[in-house]
Amino acid sequence: MSRWEARKETPKRTQHRAPARGDSGTVWTLAAALIWLLSSGPLMGAERNYKRWLQQEVGWIISKAERESFRQAGTDQQREQFIEQFWADRDPTPGTPKNEYQEEHYRRLKYSTENFAETGPGWRSDRGRVYIIHGPPVSRSIDAEQEIWTYNSNPNAEYYSGPITLVFERRASSFQERLISESRLAQQKAAARPGAPPNPLDQLRVTPRLRLMSAGPGFRPQLVPTAGETDRYIADILRSPGEVLEDLKAERGRRQERIETLRQEVRSRVSFQPLPFDLETYWFPLGAEEATVLLHVALAPADLVREHEAARQPARFDLYCEVRDAANDSLLDAFDTTLARGSASRTEALEHLDRFQVPVAPIRVTCLLRGLASGRTGKQAVESGPTPASAGPLRLGKPILTQRIRQVERREAFDPLVVDDTLFAPQERRFDPSQPLYLLFHVFRAAQPPTPGNLFFDYQIHTRDRVFYRARPRPLPAGPGPAPLPCALSLDLSSLDSGRYFLMVKIHDSSSQQYALVELPFELQP
Repeated sequence: MSRWEARKETPKRTQHRAPARGDSGTVWTLAAALIWLLSSGPLMGAERNYKRWLQQEVGWIISKAERESFRQAGTDQQREQFIEQFWADRDPTPGTPKNEYQEEHYRRLKYSTENFAETGPGWRSDRGRVYIIHGPPVSRSIDAEQEIWTYNSNPNAEYYSGPITLVFERRASSFQERLISESRLAQQKAAARPGAPPNPLDQLRVTPRLRLMSAGPGFRPQLVPTAGETDRYIADILRSPGEVLEDLKAERGRRQERIETLRQEVRSRVSFQPLPFDLETYWFPLGAEEATVLLHVALAPADLVREHEAARQPARFDLYCEVRDAANDSLLDAFDTTLARGSASRTEALEHLDRFQVPVAPIRVTCLLRGLASGRTGKQAVESGPTPASAGPLRLGKPILTQRIRQVERREAFDPLVVDDTLFAPQERRFDPSQPLYLLFHVFRAAQPPTPGNLFFDYQIHTRDRVFYRARPRPLPAGPGPAPLPCALSLDLSSLDSGRYFLMVKIHDSSSQQYALVELPFELQP
């Protein structure tokens, strides 16, 4: 037989051998080594496998821009500097030796690797990816063909951030489907040739992986039937935290530019009111030289609705405020923030409360509010001083009227909005007469407080031509020292009609015959 004929009869072929029974120890040794490496945390310096760090350790949480930057690093020193900055950017408590985000990430990575392995590493599976990004679900139900996970929210979302349900179903990959098809074909051929040698594909058993196939809002909802909607929910849940961080950095840069523009406009002498809003200050002297000032900003419901309609998404506003000494115009304090409201109604205002410490001297507060969608801008300036309502040893602070109270933990430091364990939040002075109205005010006294039993207060509700209610004088405790003395009570407005009213509060010291009073308007709307 010629060499050519021999080669023709025995063609060369590549043999693919499945691991023998005795080879399983090698597989498990490799798996154990992988788990040990993960459990030991990130490697440092020359011991670090940079390819593994990029693809496996942070593959699901790194942004595309960060990934490209890391690949551009030319030396190990640059890569180490990048990794150090990578975790520093995500540290929730910078300045402390512990990085809670990094520790939690490696805990999730280890758990995913150990618990979600199927036909590949657990961290690479859909369940592993979701777990690494979002942590453990609030609920998890399992059966033979699927798993259902639920989360209370998705902070990384672009489309929907509320409660969400995820359904993982067992689905074969294209490679698995090809193996199953070949196995069935081999079984058919074996059945047609009784006595033929066994084919390894006859005994093939393929277990499909759990894949994230459906997602929808709420807890165990009727999932959105359209593929497009389901894809958007899935894209939201799989969105990398690194991309979220990149968006936040970009937004910070844009916001800094906007705030700088507002800062320049606040210092200008131009007055404009396309976006009107209310600005009030509340003084709380803490001694002879220092005071806490509360700043309350309120945007009327109609203007909030208008901005919401222009944005076609949550209405957002930039707010910038400066506090200056009224005498020499020196800057005492400044702050900026972005206000947001997901929905708008024609009865609920957008409000913001802030506080700052200033010397006991007259101040001027200037605030500028701008809607991000409409570009409408409002500017307000108020001057106020440390004398709340009247001079002398007995003084009365501006009362706070609100229908919003909530229970809080008792605080050690002085908080002018908290009495016992109740917080009174200032709000726009438009109230529902069917709901209780709460009054909070503070009495400021000289170093020598009034004699116990000689301090009284009363109040009345009136219009310019009629008194509707006058309360009888009630005693106030004298309290120790000159610290502000808070007083809170509820008012029943159910007998009053809609309209504009005035509340007058009066404090009287019967021993010295000194008194202080203050009056403020409010409006009732059902």
